[in-house]
Amino acid sequence: MERGEAVQQPTSRDVSRIKAVLTMILDMTYRTQNHHTGFVIDLICRLVVRFEFTQNKTISKEYFCDAVRCHIDIPLERTHVLTILNEELDIMIEEMQEVSMQCDLSFVSEPTWPEAFYPK
Repeated sequence: MERGEAVQQPTSRDVSRIKAVLTMILDMTYRTQNHHTGFVIDLICRLVVRFEFTQNKTISKEYFCDAVRCHIDIPLERTHVLTILNEELDIMIEEMQEVSMQCDLSFVSEPTWPEAFYPK
């Protein structure tokens, strides 16, 4: 977002768009259940995993928020987006953990995601 650009307040449509994208990602992950889910789906799934397994929940949640804002291209205030994500993310994470088990992905002992998504 450029300096001086007015920040929009979140509308119900914006909330719906974010929910729809997260739902689509989860749905596509369930349907494909393999390691080749596409760039955006792969990125968002990594961010969900990073949010869940990092020790610094605040930083990782903000990182997740920034990436979602970037890819969905909604110029909202970070705090508003975090509020929206907070309402959806815990349920999403639980479901992603179930999917990860089905896909034989490991995020604790032998992470299959790049180290960049884990805290140093």
